[in-house]
Amino acid sequence: EQMLRSSGMRQPDFEVFSGDAVFLGQIQGSWDLWFENAAPAMARMPFVLAHGNHDGLAINYLVQFAQPQADAPDQDELYFSMDYGPVHLVVLNDTPRGGDLSSLAGQQLTWLRGDLTRARMNRGRVPWIIVVHHKPCFGSSVHTAAVDTEFIRRTWPPVYDEFGVDIVFSGHEHDFELSKELDATGNEVSGRRGTLYMVAAGAGAELYEARQRSWTRYSESVVNFLLVHATQRALEVTPHRGDGTVISQGRVMLTPRPM
Repeated sequence: EQMLRSSGMRQPDFEVFSGDAVFLGQIQGSWDLWFENAAPAMARMPFVLAHGNHDGLAINYLVQFAQPQADAPDQDELYFSMDYGPVHLVVLNDTPRGGDLSSLAGQQLTWLRGDLTRARMNRGRVPWIIVVHHKPCFGSSVHTAAVDTEFIRRTWPPVYDEFGVDIVFSGHEHDFELSKELDATGNEVSGRRGTLYMVAAGAGAELYEARQRSWTRYSESVVNFLLVHATQRALEVTPHRGDGTVISQGRVMLTPRPM
């Protein structure tokens, strides 16, 4: 809330949280403290949450948040989608029960393909497709070579590329990052639109060192948040530092993809 005021921007319609609200999801005292600090913002707007690995699929997480659950009864509100104005927002869970990474390429991937098929058919009315999940496919800091990150990198970006996902927002790396426009394998595209990947995860825990990979356009080790403004004709993402200054190197302005 304080960071929002410092930016001088108007009240957003809702907030998307990229996961890891607490260090250990099983400790209710940590949740109580998080809710206490989030109370001013929650009094003004609803929150949409992505599940993070530190949230740990704890009962404390599952019972304290009400998320959409439209067409996959077994998902426990951990992955879902919704349309809001010109945006189709998809939230995924990249921390499966028991660490079973194969599930990310199974039922959840099947659901994702079906959801994006419908979103693509509806793109004339809802032109923007945004995906949110905790662990970045193309991050550049501490976790980029982790086994789970590499599995996600092989599994979900081909679908994002196939269906023309505009932006993927993530957390996990405690910094700010913006990728180049990427294809299914993390190479910069040429002659067509690719998918942008943005990390916004520097708002609580200790910051990580900002690093560069072949897919990185810009990274900065800084407390940060993003403001997203979407209309039928344009999508603008403006990253801010905690002091309210704009991270100009990370600003994104897109026009709709050709139909």
